[in-house]
Order: sequence, then structure tokens, then C-alpha cells
Amino acid sequence: MTIGRADGQVTLTEAEVDRLLASRLRGATIELSSEGVRLRVTADVLGQQVDGTVDGTLEARSAGIAFVPSRISAPAGLDPSVQRELLSLFAVQVPLPPLPAGVQVERVVTEPHALVVSGRAGTVQVAT
Repeated sequence: MTIGRADGQVTLTEAEVDRLLASRLRGATIELSSEGVRLRVTADVLGQQVDGTVDGTLEARSAGIAFVPSRISAPAGLDPSVQRELLSLFAVQVPLPPLPAGVQVERVVTEPHALVVSGRAGTVQVAT
């Protein structure tokens, strides 16, 4: 039987999302929760290693996902303009590998330790 169109959903583990985004997030590690995303980062700021966190969301964009940072937590005394500049360094977009049944990404939702990717599949063959 052939189904012309279907909805699909794929769940990616936190480790899979971390691997997917690793090359773009400058060594940050990712933590997923129902509230969003937290990156644990170490950045070189004016020759000093600075540890901090970057909070944000993941969004569906052009057959991929994008991390949209919203807040950075860094050591006291770090100039707000430097914080804004650091925040912009973590805004990234990555393509997703082909998903089962050709699901085209329309929505992503974070859950504790997982990312749920939802969308529409094209023609699907179902064994009868």
C-alpha cells in the first residue's frame, strides 16, 4: 500500500545532538531539557580561558536545526559587550542527515536528554 503523505517523528538522544552540533559549537557540551538547551562552554577571551553557560533554543530551519542563543552566564566582571559578542558566536545552523521515511523537519521540541524532530514524510510504502 502507498500512502501519499504522512506525519513522522524522530527522537534524537542528547549524545546524538551533541555529536551533530559539536563541530559548530566550539567544544561546548549540550544539555537538553523541556525548558530548552544549555551549552557548557570554555572560550578564550582576551587570552584567558573563561568557563560559562549559554542558554537558548533549538529551531527547525531549512531541513536542519538551528541553535538560537538567548543568554550567556559568565564570570562577574566580563563586559556586557563582550558577553553579547560571545553569545553571537554560538548561533549556529546545521543540516540534519536524511531522516527515516524522508521526514522533512517542521518542528523540534526539547525534552530531558532528547530532541524530538517532527515533520511530514513524502510517499511511504507500507507492507500489507
